[in-house]
Amino acid sequence: MAKNNNNNSNKKKKIIAGSVTAIAVVAAAGAYLLYGTEGGKKKRKKIRSWSLRAKADVLDRIENLKEVNENLYNKIVHEVSDKYKKLKQADPEEIAVFVNELKNQWKNIKKSISAAEKSSPKKK
Repeated sequence: MAKNNNNNSNKKKKIIAGSVTAIAVVAAAGAYLLYGTEGGKKKRKKIRSWSLRAKADVLDRIENLKEVNENLYNKIVHEVSDKYKKLKQADPEEIAVFVNELKNQWKNIKKSISAAEKSSPKKK
């Protein structure tokens, strides 16, 4: 029984790690667009600090979950974006783009979760 609980715990940790990895990949791609391209300087001016904090909020909430699915992920994205809609410095159009970008990342997160599940030990 204890071994089964350890396997479940390890599986959950791998799933969460996969989700975190997917979000880190997105962050790296964003960093490249902001710093690795000629137009990055202009783009950096448009990016607000709220979006970085919002992504961190989403990540924190995902890390605290036992299971992650698309509906729950989208719910978290919306709840976090609703919080930032109340800020004066957050442009509603930027928030809409932010929500779209994060929702579009679900496919990458799902792939990471699937890979983590496949690499976890099988139950006997």
